[in-house]
Parts: sequence; structure tokens; C-alpha cells
Amino acid sequence: PAFTLESLDGVPVSLEGLRGRPVVLNFWASWCGPCREEAPMFRELSARQGSGDGLAVVGILFQETNEQSARDFIREYALAYPNLKDPRIDTGVEYGVSGIPETVFIDAEGVVQHMDRGGLTRERLNVGLEKIGVPAL
Repeated sequence: PAFTLESLDGVPVSLEGLRGRPVVLNFWASWCGPCREEAPMFRELSARQGSGDGLAVVGILFQETNEQSARDFIREYALAYPNLKDPRIDTGVEYGVSGIPETVFIDAEGVVQHMDRGGLTRERLNVGLEKIGVPAL
């Protein structure tokens, strides 16, 4: 599903604007323990952006109750990719998110190829990356 959401810095980001690039969407919240466990992997994955595979990593705050806590989380884990607010959880609902963390793997044509529910392991992350034509982490 298409979306345009605002980042914590007030910058609008749309899925359409990422068309032509594989996208990893990670739905998370600052109070989520498994989100903390997988955050270093997303930091590592996003560091590869610009390396030739065109990958875009995007975080979406889902059921986040405290924007400052989200900012602290982003700073603590040095997450440099966009993290978007979904205040009414509309985008999460459209993607079928029922809990967090959940990660959606979208190919360069904008088609969801894989969804992973729960905290990711490196192996499960690599399964999703393979399905969107991105080299393993």
C-alpha cells in the first residue's frame, strides 16, 4: 500500500518516492524489547545504502506512545535512516501489522515479497533480502 508519512524531523517520505529501489520497512516502537535487539542489524543494513544495490531502509513508528522516547532510541542506536510517524497506525493496519516488530520487504517494483513477524535474526533478515534481490547482510 502507498503511503506518505512524516519523519520525526518533519520531512514527508512516500513509498512512491522510493520506487525503483528495494525497500525494507521496519515497524517498531521504543518500548519494544525485540525492536532493541534487532536495531543494530538495521543500522548495519542501512550503512550499506548507496553501495550499489539501491536499498532503502525505513522505520515506521507503530503504537509509539512517546515521541521523545523514539528520538532517544534512534540516538542510542545511531539509526541514520528515516523513521516515520504513523500516529493513527493507518499504514501499519494497511500492511497487516498486528504487533511489533514486523518487517516488510518490498521489491524495486513496489511489490511486497516477504513479511516477517517478530524480532528478526540475521538469518531471517537475509531470507527477506534475498526475496527482494539484495545481497545478504
